[in-house]
Amino acid sequence: MMNWVFVLQGVIAIGLAVLAIAVILRQRRR
Repeated sequence: MMNWVFVLQGVIAIGLAVLAIAVILRQRRR
């Protein structure tokens, strides 16, 4: 009955990964 905890962690992990990739791509373009 704690599925929402795993879902929340997954969303946060994906969000951080997307932000990290976006920052890397911005730095590479410069």
